[in-house]
Amino acid sequence: MGIYYNNFIYYGVVLTTEQYDQLTKTTQYKENVDVYQTYLKACGEHYILHIPQTYYNFDNMGQMFEAHEIKQGFVLGTEIQLILQNRGVFKPLFELHDYQKKIIEDLVSFIVNDTVIDLDFRMSQCVWTTLDYPRGGISFEYTLRVKF
Repeated sequence: MGIYYNNFIYYGVVLTTEQYDQLTKTTQYKENVDVYQTYLKACGEHYILHIPQTYYNFDNMGQMFEAHEIKQGFVLGTEIQLILQNRGVFKPLFELHDYQKKIIEDLVSFIVNDTVIDLDFRMSQCVWTTLDYPRGGISFEYTLRVKF
C-alpha cells in the first residue's frame, strides 16, 4: 500500500459539500448548468470553483509543501513560477483579466451561507492511498494561498 499526493494551482475556492449542494439548488445554477460545469472541477468529494485557464495539475506523487509553508499558510508565487518554468510551462496562469474575476465572483455569489468566500490563487494538496483510489477516497490535506 502506498500514500500518494497530488498538487494543483488555480484561481478560485474549494467548496464544501454543503456549499456545492446549496449552489446546485439555486435557480441561477439550474439555468446555467453548462457555464457552471466549465468552472467546476470535481476532486474526490470536493468541488473547486475556479477559472479554468488558471488551473495546473503538477501530476506529482509526493508531497510538495514544506513544513514552514504549511505553518505560514501560503506558498510563494515566485517559487511556483520557477517550478512551472522548469517544467516548460509558460501558460499565463497568474494573469487575470477583470472580466474573468467578475465571472467567478458572480458564480460564487449564489452560494448562500454565512461563510465569506475569499477568491484568490491557491495551491491544494490531495492525498489518497492505493486502497482508496479509484473509489473516491481522495481528500484535501492542505489548501494554501499563493502569495506574490
